[in-house]
Amino acid sequence: MGVTPAEVVCGCGSDELIEILLRLVWPSAVVSCSPSFAMYRFLGLQYRIPHVDVPRLPAPAFDINMAPLITAVKANPGCIGMVFISLPLTLLQLCPSLLRMTACS
Repeated sequence: MGVTPAEVVCGCGSDELIEILLRLVWPSAVVSCSPSFAMYRFLGLQYRIPHVDVPRLPAPAFDINMAPLITAVKANPGCIGMVFISLPLTLLQLCPSLLRMTACS
């Protein structure tokens, strides 16, 4: 994706962190995978930043639907909200998903 570690912002999904990130970056769009934090959509509406929702696969796993996510990322949205459901295997999902997503850009 052409970014350095210094350009990556990580957090616990707090509303303030999401708002600060959107105000600093002012992306062309925000991509998130529902279910996710409502603030991505809410703040997108508030700041007139388009929100692209990529729904997860059905319960109980709620895995990330990689094909539409990669399509959304290739459009270079500027902000991608990756939220992982609090399940024991979440960290195991995180690394492969991020690697696949960043390899596509």
